[in-house]
Amino acid sequence: MCSVNKTSSLQFHSIFYRFHPTVRFKEAYPHRDHLLRELKRVWRSYDLPKRTRFNTKVTSVKPKQDYKWDVNGEEFDGVIVAIGTCGPPNIPPFKGLDRFKHEKYHSSEMEKIDIPEPPPPGGFKIVVLGSGASAVEVVDFVLELLVSSFLLYPLLDSPGKIDITTVARHDKWIFTGKSSSLEKKGASFDIPRNDPNRSFLYKNRQGMAPTKPFYASTPCLNSRFLELVRRNKIRYIRGHVSEFDEDSVRITNVEWDSRTMLRQPATVNGTEVKVPADVVVFATGFKRPDWGFVDPVVWKDEKGRESFKPPNLFLTTFPPAYPTMVCINDTYINAVATAGHFHIGLLTGLLVMFILDPSTRPTYAEASTWVNQNRAKLSAAEASKREYDRELLEGERPSVYGGYDRSVEEGLRFCEYY
Repeated sequence: MCSVNKTSSLQFHSIFYRFHPTVRFKEAYPHRDHLLRELKRVWRSYDLPKRTRFNTKVTSVKPKQDYKWDVNGEEFDGVIVAIGTCGPPNIPPFKGLDRFKHEKYHSSEMEKIDIPEPPPPGGFKIVVLGSGASAVEVVDFVLELLVSSFLLYPLLDSPGKIDITTVARHDKWIFTGKSSSLEKKGASFDIPRNDPNRSFLYKNRQGMAPTKPFYASTPCLNSRFLELVRRNKIRYIRGHVSEFDEDSVRITNVEWDSRTMLRQPATVNGTEVKVPADVVVFATGFKRPDWGFVDPVVWKDEKGRESFKPPNLFLTTFPPAYPTMVCINDTYINAVATAGHFHIGLLTGLLVMFILDPSTRPTYAEASTWVNQNRAKLSAAEASKREYDRELLEGERPSVYGGYDRSVEEGLRFCEYY
């Protein structure tokens, strides 16, 4: 957490991150330093500083008998792997990237963005590549640099103005509830319920409405971003980054462009646009951290195959054969606000229970069966029957709205059954 931007904050309401009864957040969406203060307070209250080793590289984690662990040559009763999902910054090798002559930053470096004052006569053009929380956070950071009052930014493509364009490869759910200015006014927290909210939430922006259900990808919150796209003060393009020129980015297969298709649906046969840029910010995520320190035997099944590598784990966090190891907040593909209350709270509590009371541990057969059953996509009828032990009535929609789809190549996805 210490390596992220100071301006980074929670993308979901802080109530989802009440991982301990004493944790208190003064803001709905606290920033990095506030999170660290709460973590340090809990850490000190349990006298953990004397049990904490900093600057210690873990090179080996091996299982021992009786579900104990050898970590760098020392024995421990349990292991919590909390390496996160963000390794080195990921910047795809776009064609012509070396020809681009202006500034380039990864979203983790957005504090380096320097907007000239005043902007040059031809305006100052910022292009953000990405559609997730990092991309929206970059836009919000730039807006906060410009002015704090809502919808009074010197935006638009005209002389002396700031022009912001976001280029999305895929659309993600972006819904109301988070913005630095709105937060002070008591913004509401609203979770969309798929089809009804596509029309309401994406009014005049139907082309950028996600086609996937809400739980199929990690969403983000920002009321201001959507409003500025609707008012045509920020340009939003969904398409493919083809290549870079000296001072622009070429986008092909454009499915939707807020500047020319604001009240229109997305197209199937996309066009091509060239977007001028003085700064390009890559909100293209991070590479996954290296799991090489864990002995491969941890992921193996009874036939010696590595069938249970992340995210194919029991409850997506426990290796089926080794329930005294838990992988929190680092094995999922997509999730919705689960890091605090689920991963840090519930799943860590289960680990402690498995360590203290061996009778509560799932057997290898039970844990591996759970994983294997969830590898295959379930139909709505099968899912509802498994959950409620009954058949669906004719015309009845399933009561189960979410589930793990392990039939896809990338492993775990959280999606709707129907």
